[in-house]
Amino acid sequence: MDKRRTPGVRKNSGGAAVKSTLAVTLFLLLSKVLGLVRDMVITANFGAGTVTDAYNMAYGLPTMIQLGITACITATFIPSYTRIRKQGRRGADRFTSQMLNITMLFALVLVCVIMLFAPAVSRFIAPSYKGEVFELTVEYVRLMMPMVVFMAGMIVLQGLLNANNSYSMPQVVSLPTNIFMVVFVLLFSSDMGGISLPISAMIGFSLQFFFILPFGLRKFRYSFSFGFRSRDIRAALRLMVPALFSTGVSEVNMMVDRMLSSGLGESSVSAITYSNRLTGFVTGTVVTAILTVIYSRLSEYAADKNDRGRKKLKSTFSAGMNLMLAVLMPVTVVCYMFPRELVSVVFQRGLFDEAATDITTYAFCFYLPVMFFAAVRDMTTRMFFSLRDTKTPTVNGVISLIINILLNIILVRFLGLAGLAVASSVAIIVACGLLFLSLRRKIGRLGIKRIIRELIKLIPALVIQAVVMLIIKSFMAGHNLIFMLAATVSAGLLAFVITAYISRSQSVRELIDMIALKIAKILYKLLFARKNKKR
Repeated sequence: MDKRRTPGVRKNSGGAAVKSTLAVTLFLLLSKVLGLVRDMVITANFGAGTVTDAYNMAYGLPTMIQLGITACITATFIPSYTRIRKQGRRGADRFTSQMLNITMLFALVLVCVIMLFAPAVSRFIAPSYKGEVFELTVEYVRLMMPMVVFMAGMIVLQGLLNANNSYSMPQVVSLPTNIFMVVFVLLFSSDMGGISLPISAMIGFSLQFFFILPFGLRKFRYSFSFGFRSRDIRAALRLMVPALFSTGVSEVNMMVDRMLSSGLGESSVSAITYSNRLTGFVTGTVVTAILTVIYSRLSEYAADKNDRGRKKLKSTFSAGMNLMLAVLMPVTVVCYMFPRELVSVVFQRGLFDEAATDITTYAFCFYLPVMFFAAVRDMTTRMFFSLRDTKTPTVNGVISLIINILLNIILVRFLGLAGLAVASSVAIIVACGLLFLSLRRKIGRLGIKRIIRELIKLIPALVIQAVVMLIIKSFMAGHNLIFMLAATVSAGLLAFVITAYISRSQSVRELIDMIALKIAKILYKLLFARKNKKR
């Protein structure tokens, strides 16, 4: 049965992971590019000031709730659905309907409470805001909160599709959202002013649910049932609370950063937000694609209570970790070599001036380590979730949150924005270490030697990549910034890929071989089709 459901995985988990990740990455990349276009339009029309500070602070609240609901569904729905589906399709359909109804009901109640107490909530998330910026934050919170109900339903349907090995469609839902927000702001920002931002977000994100709903209904038969007395639902709900905290701790940390940065002067909140949008461009494309594909496989192998399943569980984990290293490390080199150029190309236009670019670049450089270690932490956390263990990541999250808050309070006084980033980096590094130790105690060896060997093979490629980019950058001084950046980064990444391939990096070789195979198949089909037409 395993071979029929996940063809090719038994033979080569790493290659299967690469193959399944490619399509998801392409859709996520397109979505993130549109997301950056959306941010470009916003910064060009509103800059980095009172309106964007209020919008970004208010936008962070539904985002944090969305991530919390995603954490609950990710940790509980996919493993539970995979197990229940083995017992019969009818039970799986009933469980899906109940989870969908309960999640949207919970979101509706939460939205009503937050809208009712919006001033108190805004005071909590932005304690230093006063006057106009505070009033705008309250207004924007109330305008955007209704979208949380539809986002909650969308998240359950995404989990359903992923559990049925449908990875691409759940990532496409953000495309209409970003397109709608860009068009709305361009058309109405001059007449409506700053209020066009929360309205476009509320309508745009609500559209995601209606876009994915027809595809979700193809995978299950809906029934209006809550099943609070169901054993499966009660078991899932028990796992949700710790899962909510363990996965949502990163967004809580970011919320703490925004709260403290609100007292560092105008544009500080926007600088943190936009710098994290850039790092999120990477983590939200390749890393999310890898986690999406790997997690469903981890859940399937964890459901097999035998030695073979445990072996596949470990090999899939190490393959996913190696794949993330092969992608994140060269991208991190690019970010550290061209931080200001990247911020300038993406955001600097209209009201987003050089001063805004400087402060965003400053925050961006310090938050880069968070991007790398957050990916490692999220992969390890998914491993625990596949094993239906949400308690260990929760304890780890509590420790990480305490460390982050204490260091934030101390370092922000001496280092300002840099102190917030350093505190987040230290906290997340400690979290990764503790998670690895706990996971090793739980299931034994994790293939760390394999990961270290892969890392060693990548180091020469990273050095050559940096040297190539420095040489090309010196030759192209004075040229158009976008052209220089595109040429330099492309040459550097090409040098990295070639060197890593020669160094026998397994992840890079699998990625290249898979892409080459796809291209060969496309060319063969085109050539074969032409021959048939001639005949």
